[in-house]
Amino acid sequence: MPDGDDFIHLEVDEWDASNKLFNAHVEFSKTEIEMTLIYDNSGWNPYPEIEPPESGEYIVTLSNGETLVTRYTTATYGPSASDCVPGYWGIAAVIWGDLEVVAFRECPEPYRKL
Repeated sequence: MPDGDDFIHLEVDEWDASNKLFNAHVEFSKTEIEMTLIYDNSGWNPYPEIEPPESGEYIVTLSNGETLVTRYTTATYGPSASDCVPGYWGIAAVIWGDLEVVAFRECPEPYRKL
């Protein structure tokens, strides 16, 4: 389906039990579809477009509104932080300042000595 098309066309051909061909198709306008972002548990997620699926610790990228701060830190999202409520991040005040969370990802498993 070329991007220039205004519609999406889906078609399926199946043989039924009596060996007869069954053909079904549906067509709808691309304007009827809402694009949604999906949480990526192994990559970076833009915030607030995507919110963490549960409260807990995440690695975050911070911004001062003009530039991304490439300092990685962990932040607690949601009610598991004593000073947080759902939908908010708890970050140490020394790091936070005038910065805001613009992306997050899951923390990896901690290192374990072999």
